[in-house]
Amino acid sequence: MQNRLIVVFQPHTYSRTKKLFREFTTSFKEADILLLTRIFASKREKRDISISGRQLAQTIAQEQKNTFYFDDNQSLVSFLSQKLERGDIILTLGAGDIYKLHDKIKQIL
Repeated sequence: MQNRLIVVFQPHTYSRTKKLFREFTTSFKEADILLLTRIFASKREKRDISISGRQLAQTIAQEQKNTFYFDDNQSLVSFLSQKLERGDIILTLGAGDIYKLHDKIKQIL
């Protein structure tokens, strides 16, 4: 049995996501399933409607199927509960509150 790598990525700050957009679109090629969330905003910057986690997910999905976007953590956890298989490896990445998903994910394992 081959373990699948499921990556959950929460972009951090609008300015960083915008600046590194191109790099992000190619950073997750090793993931079997990629789940993206909304951008975790910094208190030091205002909302920038010209960039979003959804936009990043849509761009990545053009080249990498099995890329999904979630507006909220509940939907993401629900999706995971339906897709997880024995042996899957889940990696959460982000500098925001993505760590709050760990307990919820452990509950569905």
